[in-house]
Amino acid sequence: MSKKVEHKGPNEIMQQIAKQYQDIFNQVDQFKEHFGDKLVDQIYRMQNDIKQTLPEFSNANQKELLEAIQHQHLDGMKVALDTFIKDTSTKMYHTEKLFHELRQPLEHTKEQHHTQTNAQEPGWSDFTKIPEKKPLPQKNHRNLQQNGQKKINKPKF
Repeated sequence: MSKKVEHKGPNEIMQQIAKQYQDIFNQVDQFKEHFGDKLVDQIYRMQNDIKQTLPEFSNANQKELLEAIQHQHLDGMKVALDTFIKDTSTKMYHTEKLFHELRQPLEHTKEQHHTQTNAQEPGWSDFTKIPEKKPLPQKNHRNLQQNGQKKINKPKF
């Protein structure tokens, strides 16, 4: 018994593409929410904590400590960003495959039109032909005289 290959219709493919994009947009929003404002708030909180809990440290030492803590958070953010980019690019790859799948039936239909053209029925190629451009005849006063027509006199001021 042979297994029947099920082809998805264009509407189903478009729904899948829309879902992929929605997933990507949601992921971007979550990333911005998690690392945008929260990271800035966290840095300010850390700065205040350092100033309150370590008043005996000089400003230079506070700055070094703060930079070390910020680097640690930035490293964590870099890992999260790499993961985010990998996930997003994978989803974009799958979306591109869906677009390709959506185009295949259209290309198949285009080929059928191309091979089944009749003299009575306009085929696909009739719509894609570029009409030849012929140069327009130049109309000036000399041409009008040669064609036996009167020369137009311009009023003089």
